[in-house]
Amino acid sequence: MSMYGPPHGPPVQAQRPMAPAPKKGLSTGCIVAMAAVLLFFVSVGGVIAFIGYKISTNKDVQNVMGAIGDAAQIAADAQSAPGTSELRGLGCEVAMALDAAKLQKLGTSFMDAGTPPPPPEVDRIVMCQVGTFGTPPACDDAARAYVLGAAPSGKFMLSVTANRVQTCGGVYSPGGTLVSPMATTRTKL
Repeated sequence: MSMYGPPHGPPVQAQRPMAPAPKKGLSTGCIVAMAAVLLFFVSVGGVIAFIGYKISTNKDVQNVMGAIGDAAQIAADAQSAPGTSELRGLGCEVAMALDAAKLQKLGTSFMDAGTPPPPPEVDRIVMCQVGTFGTPPACDDAARAYVLGAAPSGKFMLSVTANRVQTCGGVYSPGGTLVSPMATTRTKL
């Protein structure tokens, strides 16, 4: 072993300086960005909630929403009204017996105040819609079937359509006799 000679063994390599320990947690920039995004979404939600509140407390909007609900209830009642199952037995895919007084009341809710309209001339508006490949019944047959199931106390209006084309219609007496025919058009409804 010589003291003054080159060292024996592998050459010594220089070591890199030690890196600082990684920081734990979020940086200030990330926190600011997250706060800005959160503030944006809270602001948008607040604006939407305010607009929703203003719309829902508006009397006109409340009237329209109430009318939509009333119309849906009238339609649901019409599909399960007496006489509609007999019409379905004749081949009507859609059979409805709408209450004319309720429809008139719904319509007058959108009219300005004034003289109320006279009561409707018919009690029910009966509709029979046949599908594309179905055969529409004659209006007199449909009227008899409706009378058999519903036993109406007043006149009713009946309309039969097939593939969106009215085939016949008219106003009928409570016994199912034609009082006045409706003019039919052969154009699609």
